[in-house]
Amino acid sequence: MWAATASATFTAEPCRMYEGYLVTAVDVTGFNVTKEYVIRREIRIREGEPFRCADAQADLTRLENIGIFSSCELLGEAGDSTVALTFRVREMPWIVPYPKFHYTEEDGWSFGGGVASINMLGRGARLSASLLLGGLDSWFLHYRYPWITGNHISAEIYTADLKRDDDLNGFEEHSIEATPWFGTWIGDAGRAGFTVSYFQMDADRDSITLSDDRRDRFLRVGGRIGYDTRDNWRNASNGWMTEALVVRYDGGVFGRRGGWWQSELDVRRYQTIAPRHAMVLGGLFSYQDGDVGADIPSYFQYRMGGANSIRGYDIDKLGRELFGRNQSIGTVEYQYVLIPMNEHFLGKWSYSAGIEAAAFVDWGIAWNSSDEFEPSRARTGFGVGLRWLLPAINEIRTDVAIGEDGKVYFHLGVGEKLNAQRLRVR
Repeated sequence: MWAATASATFTAEPCRMYEGYLVTAVDVTGFNVTKEYVIRREIRIREGEPFRCADAQADLTRLENIGIFSSCELLGEAGDSTVALTFRVREMPWIVPYPKFHYTEEDGWSFGGGVASINMLGRGARLSASLLLGGLDSWFLHYRYPWITGNHISAEIYTADLKRDDDLNGFEEHSIEATPWFGTWIGDAGRAGFTVSYFQMDADRDSITLSDDRRDRFLRVGGRIGYDTRDNWRNASNGWMTEALVVRYDGGVFGRRGGWWQSELDVRRYQTIAPRHAMVLGGLFSYQDGDVGADIPSYFQYRMGGANSIRGYDIDKLGRELFGRNQSIGTVEYQYVLIPMNEHFLGKWSYSAGIEAAAFVDWGIAWNSSDEFEPSRARTGFGVGLRWLLPAINEIRTDVAIGEDGKVYFHLGVGEKLNAQRLRVR
């Protein structure tokens, strides 16, 4: 039977008939670019052990999570209470030029293009670069090598240059950042990582930056620890995802003003209710110590409203009323699989895509002083929408929501909402 968001192209169900059979061989076929060890290290079924469909499904999910295959078919050739297994993969293109768009309710639309290698040198590493023009002008370079050696010792580097009109804070932003993360797993579910990164903000007028010359520069040093038991990284329907993050911002190392601690706690539960049905519960708590305007720049305050925080409100309106250096956001979302993830073809290229329907409730508050943290300042929004599950983009959200004032808003978001609400520009 289907899990709530099961992939039709990564399922072990056809081999359930071999439950308990002795495995005599485990082969892999269909790969051309990918190194064989990249596939083999995700497969834990071994020769000489009894076949368990649940173990095979876990292997297939790990292969799907690499993000380089459009499908993986598990084949079995049975003998006398024995079975020889073959994992037959189909690779997505290892390098793809693509059109790109970006949308937020504050900045509007931006369009451009990019190129991505999703399976660099056949090792499952990803390198992408893009350029956007429109509501915001930006370029970025993103490199991710999720399993270099050891227990998923990884490296991820994000570099970006962004220009936009920050209407909520009333200035023209030009920001630059370079953020590397280095991480490892702790067992199968534990996660740990650290960063030493750089952030720079230039403003077009006075009283925006902490430094008098309209330029802030910060060294960021921090770490994170987490726990991840999601059944699928692209579109989870069961398991936990939690992460605690602590980062120190310091302008003094560059002779600049400003310095504070930022802490975040992100807790998510994905729960299968029935075949094709799942519930997602998420809670985000963010805290920054210090005073806005003295230790923390005003542009690092959280502003509520819109597709990526509290749906059912216009961020350009609520964001001017409900904001602060701290925030708390809760989301409950009921999801139903309309079209399961299936493999599709575009010429010789293959990819997987699907569609979900959703109903949701968002709750949130932002504050500076403790007396602002009170229920009367919080806002709640309700709505329904569709989740378009696509390659590279991952997810496009189209939602219709209503707030406590009875006004109805259409929201468009890119990526999972629980990820997007952690972004600085949302």
